[in-house]
Amino acid sequence: MTDRVAPRRFGPPRSNKLPLARDRGYPFASRQSTAGERRLQSSNPLLPALATAIARTRTRARFAAASLGLMSLLETARMLSCAAQYHLLRSALVSPISPEAAAANDSRHTTLELLALAATLRAVSGMARWVARAYDTLPVMDAGSMKFTAGQALWSFFIPFVQLVRPYQVVRDLYRATDPSFA
Repeated sequence: MTDRVAPRRFGPPRSNKLPLARDRGYPFASRQSTAGERRLQSSNPLLPALATAIARTRTRARFAAASLGLMSLLETARMLSCAAQYHLLRSALVSPISPEAAAANDSRHTTLELLALAATLRAVSGMARWVARAYDTLPVMDAGSMKFTAGQALWSFFIPFVQLVRPYQVVRDLYRATDPSFA
């Protein structure tokens, strides 16, 4: 009689390795691969893991870019709202402002402030997650030794006073590890 290991009750077993290519929709796994692709896969066992890691990083980068775009649109709307508020206050010098106009101005300005705050938090968290994912991908790319871990790269965006310097250091380290022309 052989010993059997009981399966886990709550999901698949955890591993520190990146998921297999077929689990994440790697192109070679979703269609019939050619002989050249199979040869390339067999010559480099890290290729599926690298492609998966790059795809994840690309997804995070798109999210961060979209969040930054949304944030900049809302900041533009806030500037226009401030200009409208300035003109409303300038018109108060000539004639009194109606309570309805003041209430409409306040609600517009408050709504835009809250939306801009939410977009800023989303952009910062998206950027931090993208940098952490890119930093986590570097060992798969055999980039060499890094100064920080992926967790340190992520939390450096949120710790007061550290956030003024460390994100720049993390991105600089990321750039040096991925740019082959940088010595």
